[in-house]
Amino acid sequence: MIEFEANEVGTYAVVVSARTVPSGGSQPYALVVRGPKDVPSAPTFGENPGPVEAVVGQMAEFEVTASGYPIPVVQLQSTTASANSYDVDAGYCVYEPPWEDIGTQTFMFTASNSLGVATQVVSVYVTEAAPDAPASMSAPMRRSPAGAASVSKLCWLRMGLLRPQLTKTGGAPLIRVAPRMPRC
Repeated sequence: MIEFEANEVGTYAVVVSARTVPSGGSQPYALVVRGPKDVPSAPTFGENPGPVEAVVGQMAEFEVTASGYPIPVVQLQSTTASANSYDVDAGYCVYEPPWEDIGTQTFMFTASNSLGVATQVVSVYVTEAAPDAPASMSAPMRRSPAGAASVSKLCWLRMGLLRPQLTKTGGAPLIRVAPRMPRC
């Protein structure tokens, strides 16, 4: 008996040679071919890891997986992300978004084998880091002749997109601040 196990679906050539077979006689042989353990199938992707949230300048990681037989090859087909901001290896992606990528970026992957091709698109939402909380600020206070509190000078440096808020901390009435304060 001759036996072997095929690793993949396909056609295999088997050569059988015999020795010492009586002239005019025949020798029966059994040929057993065990097929692949997995049933041949076109690729399919696993659950989509997106949407992924990423912050500018910080690494984000995600992985796409595909199944099928023969084992599919997973590749990045296209992306809207900036060049040199990501690295993809067999469906595992490391992405460090730059400022230019704020918004939604997409990564389109394909999985292919001899039976077909599948596509999966992963969305990545890129945001900027939250600004630091503003530092506390204070201003010298003096009493006006009428007895109400007033600010002699109040200055701040505008940081990011936030404007400082003026809040009441004492017993005097809240002061009105002009929309544009002079810088010091």
